[in-house]
Amino acid sequence: MLSAAAVLSCGNNGEYTEQQQLFFSGDTVRVDSSSPILKYLKTSEVTPVPFSSEFRTVGTARAENGAYAEVVIPFDGRITRSFVRIGQKVRAGQALFELYSPEFNELVKEYFQAQRTADKVKADYRRKQSLYENEVISKRELEESFAETEIADRDLESAEATLRIYNVDFSKAKVGQPVSILAPISGEVVSADLTVGQYVKADDESPVTIADLGSMWVTALVKEHYIGSVTNDAEAEIFIESTPDFPIKANVLNVGNVVDEETRAVQVILSCDNADRRLKHGMYVSVHFMSEPQNMVVVPSSAIFQGEQFNYVFVQLSDDTYIKRRVVLGSSNDDKSLISINSGLDTGENVITEGGIFLSE
Repeated sequence: MLSAAAVLSCGNNGEYTEQQQLFFSGDTVRVDSSSPILKYLKTSEVTPVPFSSEFRTVGTARAENGAYAEVVIPFDGRITRSFVRIGQKVRAGQALFELYSPEFNELVKEYFQAQRTADKVKADYRRKQSLYENEVISKRELEESFAETEIADRDLESAEATLRIYNVDFSKAKVGQPVSILAPISGEVVSADLTVGQYVKADDESPVTIADLGSMWVTALVKEHYIGSVTNDAEAEIFIESTPDFPIKANVLNVGNVVDEETRAVQVILSCDNADRRLKHGMYVSVHFMSEPQNMVVVPSSAIFQGEQFNYVFVQLSDDTYIKRRVVLGSSNDDKSLISINSGLDTGENVITEGGIFLSE
């Protein structure tokens, strides 16, 4: 077989290389019929074929928006009861644990105080209405009493709104009772660090996390070069290390509009079914993107050569003559063995697919 050194010994433009029996003229090269190089040259006719561009990238699996919740501790206090365990299914509004908190009890006291004040000023207003009708007090005194009822009503509404955040039943509210911490979403308890009698603070880490992982999102990082071949609703495959031979079907949900300045990649969000729970929140995955097949001119990557300023192929002009042709590359398949050609080749032309290195000057 010809050595690389022999290839590099070829002559300059317009010179006949006796060693390899090649003649170069500009971008054209003629091979003598007796040259040993001929047996290494293989060509293929250019014809459009159905082709899907493919590429792989990395991604991170996570719960869908609104399907993952870390339950916060609203007040400093002591856990008095726990109602859940890891793996348990819960529904939105279900009690997870009870917390006795002096701070919460102060809110309950403020609610009852606002309620008493509202009842008192309303009773006083009704009394003054009677006095005004009997011309005992002035209209101004009646109006001042009415203003007091409005202020009291607003204070009561504010106190009720504060307790309503914690889903307190006003008809059962009592000073000294613990507050029930409720599930914000329906799902599965994926973490639970609850100990009855434990003192916790409002700035502590969440003791309970709930997630609905029946379907998942995958955030993939797609380089600028590939982003044009990714569209909304396009199909893709997700691979995880534990089951690499069993891809998970996914669909593109959103293609981001911002390129990260450091990675030069765009975030693409995919949605996929996770009924078998193979995907875990925070898991690293591999994402295989595939475009819809289109008729395109495709050549083996072995036919492509990279010059200083452009890519090129060798096109056969006759049995012994070839020309260097500039081409604009498109996308490749998954293993990079095939590359689509956007421009530079016409249907019916023959391209050297193997051995083109021997024609390089």
